[in-house]
Amino acid sequence: MDKFFKIASSQYNEGVFFTEYNGKYQLLTGQTGKDDENYKKWVFPQGKDRLPGEKAIPMGVTIGGKDEAISILKAMLLELGGTANESQTYGANKEPEDDMPF
Repeated sequence: MDKFFKIASSQYNEGVFFTEYNGKYQLLTGQTGKDDENYKKWVFPQGKDRLPGEKAIPMGVTIGGKDEAISILKAMLLELGGTANESQTYGANKEPEDDMPF
């Protein structure tokens, strides 16, 4: 699964990828390019020596397995003033996201 959610108010076509890798769910930063393709932003994380690492990784955060991810995303929704039972909608046009795991 690799689902991109564009931030409608972003003047730079930014967005968030919701993805699964090795049984863990992640939120990754991304952007829509001029070719209308969605791209992940990549970084070279610091090593122990505070120098950039040799290998780039997608910029984001892992939010755990399915149950953990659901719990964390529901808690984030509550922090924003939503409800855990709120309708599954997204964006200005409020189209339901059928493939979301919660």
